[in-house]
Amino acid sequence: MSPRRILVTGGSGFLGSGLVKALVRQGEAVRVFDDNSRGALRRLREIERDIEFVSGDIRDAAAVDAAMRGQIASTQTRGTKAVMVSTSAARTISSR
Repeated sequence: MSPRRILVTGGSGFLGSGLVKALVRQGEAVRVFDDNSRGALRRLREIERDIEFVSGDIRDAAAVDAAMRGQIASTQTRGTKAVMVSTSAARTISSR
């Protein structure tokens, strides 16, 4: 089975980097979208060769659209909530 292509917005932040590492360990193909305003690339150093990093601002719709191309799922991490939206199945899964 081939890996799912997953976009993680905020993936260099504290929570996002943990999610990115877990997804990589599960064999998923991960693209991180972050402007590093609160995150830090050092959090992803151990897996930097296993991910694709796209620098951009989540408020820039064109940048988000470009980052989403080719991805089957997108996750956003913020605070204590992680939200996963599957674009192929059109369903939302929330975890607390």
